[in-house]
Amino acid sequence: MQIDRQQLEQRARINNFLMKAALPLGIFFIFEYMLTVWSSGNIFMGMLRLPLFLGTPVLLFITMRTLRDKVMGGSIGGFQTWVFGVQMMLFAALIEAAWIYVYNEFLAPDNLLDLQTAAIAQYEGSAAIIAVNPKLQPLLHPLNQMVESLKNAPVPTAIEAAVQMVSNDLFIAIVLMIPISLVIKH
Repeated sequence: MQIDRQQLEQRARINNFLMKAALPLGIFFIFEYMLTVWSSGNIFMGMLRLPLFLGTPVLLFITMRTLRDKVMGGSIGGFQTWVFGVQMMLFAALIEAAWIYVYNEFLAPDNLLDLQTAAIAQYEGSAAIIAVNPKLQPLLHPLNQMVESLKNAPVPTAIEAAVQMVSNDLFIAIVLMIPISLVIKH
């Protein structure tokens, strides 16, 4: 079965658009990751990260709407939208993963240990606050178990952190693209 020239051109336009959209999204993810690194001991920086996290679905929605209106001629199916969104997030996640690997392997080799140590300290601080409040006592045991499991967990390598981030981003894409594709389909 031979694909006609128009279909090939349409596929090329779609792939070109997705690659061009994935690059800024990947840079956005890198910035979000760096905010996570910088916020490990700073509550204000952690609060800055929340709007960026919530901005991801908005960016996906805008990008998919632009794809529908400017590349697809105003019409796109729900499954197509979902596939294109997941594909774009995969490309963006690969960009982010490359940065995470380089950053944690060469630029800041102690970063992953520092993040794990900061997480343990935060959970221990929360446990201390919960311990003085009688109403929150049922939460203390699971929190202490979490602290112990974090203390016993090995520090991930740079490549493990990068692969984990790709997995996280793909899971987020799969879930987020379901409602977005239902809204975007036309």
